[in-house]
Amino acid sequence: MNTNVPFKKTLLAFSLVASFIAADADDKPKDHLVFTNPKLISGSQLQLHSVYQFKDVMPGIDANLSIDSLVGGATVATIDDNSDGVGYSDALQPQVTIPGKNLGLLHEAYAVFGVSFLNHSTNSAVALQSVAATALDIDGNLTLKEFAEINMEGGSASFMSNTLDIAVTRLLSLLGNSKFRADNILGIERTGIDTAALGNMFSVANNNISSFKIKYGATSLLTGGTTRQFSLYLKGFQYPNQITLPVKLVDFSANYSKPAISLSWKSAQEIDFNYYELEHSSDGEVFTTTSLVFGAGVNGGGAEYTYVDRSVKVTQGLIYYRLKMVDIDGNFTYSPVRIVRLGDVPNTLALTIYPNPVANDLRITLPPSWQGKQVNIDLYNASGQRVNTLALSNSSQTESMSVTTLERGIYFVKASCGGETAAQQIIKK
Repeated sequence: MNTNVPFKKTLLAFSLVASFIAADADDKPKDHLVFTNPKLISGSQLQLHSVYQFKDVMPGIDANLSIDSLVGGATVATIDDNSDGVGYSDALQPQVTIPGKNLGLLHEAYAVFGVSFLNHSTNSAVALQSVAATALDIDGNLTLKEFAEINMEGGSASFMSNTLDIAVTRLLSLLGNSKFRADNILGIERTGIDTAALGNMFSVANNNISSFKIKYGATSLLTGGTTRQFSLYLKGFQYPNQITLPVKLVDFSANYSKPAISLSWKSAQEIDFNYYELEHSSDGEVFTTTSLVFGAGVNGGGAEYTYVDRSVKVTQGLIYYRLKMVDIDGNFTYSPVRIVRLGDVPNTLALTIYPNPVANDLRITLPPSWQGKQVNIDLYNASGQRVNTLALSNSSQTESMSVTTLERGIYFVKASCGGETAAQQIIKK
């Protein structure tokens, strides 16, 4: 880090707000997770795809932090800086350098970090029941404006109704999940990191979180570079005159017991909600409506739904499902896509994997007895290093895992459910 380059701090705060605490009964947990003393466990210092581990962020839980993307010339200057006494010693505090551009053209640069939670003893993925994330001090000036984007693959965002400093928007990912982004619009630098500065912050909350992504960056007109410091502080906040952008879906699964396809989903809240439109597709691209299911939540609360699809005429191949969730005002969002593999599935502990070799997305059909249960799916490279993981609280018959960014070679898929395990080799082309 060039100490002559000015920097600002933006804090992204995370709070474990659930009763789930991986600790002994006699332990009294803190009200926040503690990120201190990171250790590089993979890759090169501060470089793309490097992974750092923070031990005991809460009792029995470790956290891995990965540098997943660097866009627009952004670089990571420091992974966790507490040297100047500004911010929070228990927080994760990376510094991201935003480069300058010739001619003063507007440009955007950012770093994407991935956070995943692991069991301290077994190093296996752990899903926290509920996580809340608050981005603090999103500010800027006439030539540079910060932004923070939180991707928990759904959830809800909340912020002050009368804030002028930031604009919060809900964005849809490729699979229909929501992520939330706040951009500074006022262009005023705020002093320090102040949790009372409610106009510069927003919160995102979701359930069953084993991993999530954070994007930190800025849009800039600067011709010279600048380094901004960010902080991840695990603590939630409430807002006066709060606005909530709800994403209602908590869980959505698709299971198959020949010849029936059963869909089930659960919502956390249904505020100004109208109906679910269940859609299916044979190619994952073109979807048609199977049925309409009207919302059953009472007084803004959630509800649980089941539906048996008897409209499918084919007996082999893949069927893709998604939910179109339509509000009273006509606005809508999509659920994640779920997949069912038709035909005879061996009633054994074997995995059925397609395609193999694979280029982009891997389809993993689980043993029939595992459907609807808690399942962990891990992907290992030939050296035995885990490179991807899925932690499922309510597994579908067929799950999807992206391998697009992996290098070519041999990998191993290992899935576990209770005390049962199954594994298969795949080839990434």
